[in-house]
Amino acid sequence: MRCWLLAICIGLFAVPVLADDGDGVDPDPLHGLIISGTLKQAIGTFSSHGRPEVGDTFELDLRALPKEKLLLTSKRGNHNYIPFSAPLKILRVKYGTGSKANFTSVYLESGKSQDKFLLHIVAQGREKGSEVTITLYRDGDFIGSMAEAAGTLK
Repeated sequence: MRCWLLAICIGLFAVPVLADDGDGVDPDPLHGLIISGTLKQAIGTFSSHGRPEVGDTFELDLRALPKEKLLLTSKRGNHNYIPFSAPLKILRVKYGTGSKANFTSVYLESGKSQDKFLLHIVAQGREKGSEVTITLYRDGDFIGSMAEAAGTLK
């Protein structure tokens, strides 16, 4: 796959645009990736509706991030959620190089200072079916909440 960087001039501003060379490969490696996860550990309540428990499942679409909450489904089919104080956004993405070229690390956050919610996603590959480890963390006034989940890319 080859991508070309083009600069389109609009008035006095130049806007860089990624152009695909037509080989059908998306130049954005996060495009269309959905993470399907299951909580493996949970400490604290995450200020949530219901209590996140081991075995709760969730899905997270990296191109359509939730703005208000992360929906969790319990083993009994009940729905809990972890609320956000601000829309969830991608803070940064790190890609592996050399022998770990498929390795990807994605950092997401919501909120500021005392009410910050963080997600750290580590994928062993970028293709569907790759294993993923997700760490969830919420700062709190006195005690924060933490959870770890395992999943796959869909």
